[in-house]
Amino acid sequence: MERPITYKFHKADWDKFTTLAELNFNMICTKGINEATENITKAILNAADFSIPKTSLKPPKYPKPWWNSDCKQTYKDQKKAWDTFRRYPTQVNLIAFKRARAIARKVRKHSQRECWEKYL
Repeated sequence: MERPITYKFHKADWDKFTTLAELNFNMICTKGINEATENITKAILNAADFSIPKTSLKPPKYPKPWWNSDCKQTYKDQKKAWDTFRRYPTQVNLIAFKRARAIARKVRKHSQRECWEKYL
């Protein structure tokens, strides 16, 4: 399911918008009111397309319900141990990384199981 494309007004470049959205007298002085309205609308939409970013068609990613502060901390420790091992590849650092990875995996599985039991 695709979501509709909308403008991100908080990221807009309003100075660029005001310079691009210049309305002149020739747009208004046309044969009919419908044509004048269409000209003004086109000018505003073109300026908005060039100066205001839009949302993507991808659906948003929702956070995992089981992810908590323990998971976050153990994942951070695992990354830290990996960085240490990557820079200094010794046997001690490899063991420390594998231990941190195992602890992170254990905490995640426990958290997932706990969340599932709470859900049921």
